This record gives sequence, structure tokens and C-alpha cells, in this order.
Amino acid sequence: MKRIAILFAAIIVILPLVRGEQSPPRGTDGVSVSGALVSRDAVVPLTLVTRFFPEATQEMSTGQNATAVGKSKATRSVIYTSSDKSKKVTMSVDQYASSSDASAAYEEAVQKSRTVQGFSPVDAPNLGPQAFIGTVTQGTETHIGLGALRGALIVGVTLVGYEPSADTTAKLISLAREEEKAADAIVAAPSPAVKQKIDALVQAQLAQRVTPGIAVAISKNGQTIYENTAGERDVSSRAPMLITTPQPIGSITKQFTAAGVLLLQQEKKLSIDDKLSKYVPEYVHGDEITLRQMLNMVSGISDNDPAIYGDHLTQPITRKEMFAKLNKLPLMWKPGTHMVYTNTNYNLLGLVIERASGQSYLAFLREHIFSPLGMSSTSTIDQPPPDMASGYHHEKPGEPFTTRAELHPDFSFGTGNLVSTTQDLLKWDVALLGQKVLNEASMRTMFTVPGDGKINTVLEEDKRFPVMLHVNDGKRTVYAMGWMLPNPHTKWHGGHTFLFESTNALFSDGYNVAIIGNVRDGGGFEPENLAVEIHNLLNPELKIPPLTVVTRQPSEPTEITEAQ
Repeated sequence: MKRIAILFAAIIVILPLVRGEQSPPRGTDGVSVSGALVSRDAVVPLTLVTRFFPEATQEMSTGQNATAVGKSKATRSVIYTSSDKSKKVTMSVDQYASSSDASAAYEEAVQKSRTVQGFSPVDAPNLGPQAFIGTVTQGTETHIGLGALRGALIVGVTLVGYEPSADTTAKLISLAREEEKAADAIVAAPSPAVKQKIDALVQAQLAQRVTPGIAVAISKNGQTIYENTAGERDVSSRAPMLITTPQPIGSITKQFTAAGVLLLQQEKKLSIDDKLSKYVPEYVHGDEITLRQMLNMVSGISDNDPAIYGDHLTQPITRKEMFAKLNKLPLMWKPGTHMVYTNTNYNLLGLVIERASGQSYLAFLREHIFSPLGMSSTSTIDQPPPDMASGYHHEKPGEPFTTRAELHPDFSFGTGNLVSTTQDLLKWDVALLGQKVLNEASMRTMFTVPGDGKINTVLEEDKRFPVMLHVNDGKRTVYAMGWMLPNPHTKWHGGHTFLFESTNALFSDGYNVAIIGNVRDGGGFEPENLAVEIHNLLNPELKIPPLTVVTRQPSEPTEITEAQ
């Protein structure tokens, strides 16, 4: 069989087939292949290939992808064939030092593919903007190639001996997506040295006795690359913390409440520019504020939680009683002028979801988010999943862990009443970023901080309370809708109840980090800053500053300093 080089970048990469074997490395014609091989596990096994193309019954060869375009860091090509070698499925992965290098190689390969004699592009729906399919027929042999640009990777799949039908194309796309997942998971996995450092950070939380138990999960470009747990989910029984252990996630709940409101807007059941009074006429100031202002924490609603829900926030309170207390309090500021972190904003937004949808808060989120995404361990604290972690508190690291009354669901409704796992939080992150929950317009709205830098937080002047950067420091707000955006590379939210702490952080380089711990302490356990430490180990070139910075301790002078 004559050598045929077909250029498929990101969906068409250069694919050499010399009697079904890889060629030796070469460095001409702009091609630069290092001697490094991508791990064999980065290419899907034969059992998965045969799911789509059952004629492929054996692995014929594996080695470098000698025709990778540009300055590849490492490559791998695997050829699967039928028993008579009349049909071939070739998988390839090219890894580059950066996404920009991969993108440049992809563009080069796309251009070269168009110069191949007999090349014809294939129109395929839902292929994506950074992917390409084409065919080349020479003599009686047809090659169908697909490749995809995925961060710092170019993934390719090429078929020989198959008719270029719609069914073949659909199978080709499905196999390529499975290959993308496999390559992401292996290539993005932390090196043994980095993994050891992350493991040490997790274990340090126990050694320093800041939490009895902890779970950490990390994904990169949608694939889980690290999971670890340590310690105990229940101190008295010594039951271990598991990666599947659910616990209350506190204010991370706000991400889901915000998404619920935006989903209802997509369904045209409300507008976030509606007045609150349209859905909650019980509140005396409801005709002065909009749902958008509540989502952005700029509504002016009072942040005096004890005055609204009771001194300790741990006792039940009826809606009638809550509104009677809330209606006695004036708005703190003119709506839209100042950011004040107020739990009541999201408590009332949870009520809006129920009234606009005609469903309970949990039923709506289950139908629209939890069930479609497979978040089987996510629920509410009044309907908890099995084997939930027990919660604890202490004032200082090293002190014994004790229990106490937890926040009551009447207070935390919509603002902090969800229970979840790190695994489920990563499912949420991946689906949200992949626009499987909200459409593009709603995503932009969710991640937009209001005011173009002209709306500030309200400075905490009571010296009994700390001043925290981005929260109550008098500087510009970074609060979007259930997410804080303190720098161009980070979207995150933390969760704190009386017995649990957690964080969910998205970073611009594709890493997502979810952490939960069954403690509320005096400051020793900082899952949000631990997430940053972990990220900076994974990608030291993009150094993220701490997310929570106390700029004035209680009873100290009120001078505010910037985080370094």
C-alpha cells in the first residue's frame, strides 16, 4: 500500500499509513517530533474501539505519531485493524508545551490538509469549532479522518476501509470524544512529584488538627485527575471520610440557586429584571429591588440575620414570622449602589424559584440539574442522602472537635441548604462550563460582576468583626451571581455552616478544585486557600493569590491592605 499522508488537525491531523505501521521520526517540512511518547493509557483500548467499529479485532502497532505538526512535546499513535487488515482505525495524541503551540499546529495542519489531492471536508453537525473531518480517496482506498484541538493536545482518529456514510461519521465523532476524555485524564494527571505534594497538603490538615475529615477532587478540562480523602467522617465511630461522603456545602448552594433563577428566565417564566414583589409580595420593599440586584448582592436588603431569623439561626421559623421581622428592617442602601453579602437575598430567591416554577426548590433542582448531571449524592439538609458526614467545630487548631446545633433549614433555604460531595461538585462544574446547564447568554450573565468597577462593598466598621478582602473592605465588588471573581483567572465560592466548610473553584487554565471538610473552626481550615495552593502546584506558571484574606482582625485598627 502506498504511503498516504492525510493532514487532520484537531479533527484532521497528519496521519501516515505505511502498511499500517508508524514511520521513523523526521524533522523536515515544519514537522518536529521529539522522542518522547505519550503514555499508552492516553489512547483508548481495543475494547472501546470495537464498541464503535467491531471489525477492529487487534492492535497492530503503537509508537510515535511521526507526522505530528509543529513542535510537539510528546506523541502517541496506535493502529487497530481487522483480522485481514482490510479495515484500520488509527488513534493519535500529540501533546504540546502550551495550548498556543497546539493551536498553531492545528491551524497549520488544517491549511495543509486542504492541499492534499482528493481531499474533501465532511460537514458534521455538533462537531464543534475546533474540530475537523475530511476524506481522501486515492485509487480504491478511502481514508476518513477526524481530529480535535483540546487545550495543549491534538487528538486524531482516522479510518481506512470504511464508507464515509453518516453512520460512520457519527461513530467516528463518538470515538474521538472518548479518546479526548482518555487523553485528557492521562496527560493532565499530576506528575508523581506533584501528586505527592498535594497528598502532603491534604494530610497536613489532619496533622495540624484543623479538620477531622477532608475530601479533595480535581478536574482538568472536564476530566477528573485527582481524588483523595483523609480522616474521619464521624469521630465517635471512627468511620472514614470517603470520596462519596456527602456533607452540607453551605453557601456553594448559591451557585445552584442562581442557576435555577437563570433557567427559569430561559424558560420565560421570569425575568431577572422583574421586581421581587411580583413573586414575593409579602416583603414591603419588594417593589424597590430586582431579582438581578439580589443575585448580585446589591439589593440593599439587611444583612442582620439574627434580627430576621432568630438570635442563634438554629431554630425553626415560619415564613410569616420571618417576614414580620424582615419588614421591620429598612433597606441598608439604595438598591444597586453597594454590595452587602446578605443571605436573605438567596433565601428569597429560593422562594422565587418555587413560585415561578410551581415546584419545590429541591424538586426543581433535581429535575433540571441534579438528575440530568448524575449528581446522585446532592440533596438538601432536611432530606439528606445516606452516610452523610457528621459535623464539628473548635476555635483553634489542635483543640478537640465537638458538635453543636447546626443552622436551621428555615434560615439556610436557598442560601446554604444543599448537601453534596466533591465528585458531584466536579460534575456540576464540568456541565456548567460545557453549557449543559445554562445557555451562553445566561452563562455570561452569571459570571458578570455588576457596576463596571463602580460598585463597592460596604466597609465593616464594627471592630468586633474582621474585614475581609473583596467582601466587606470598602473596595469594588467581585460578586457575580453565586460566584466571586477576584482575579481574571478565578471563579469561586466557599461554603460555611456552623459545622462544615467547603469550596468550589474554577481556574482559567482548566483546573477545577472542590474541597469539603467536616469542621467549622476559628480559621485554621481554609479550603479556598488550600484549593489555590493545590492549583499553584499543578500550574506554577499561573500563580493565583489567596482567595480569602483577612485584612483586619477583630478589635484591630481598621486600616485595609491589599492582598499580595
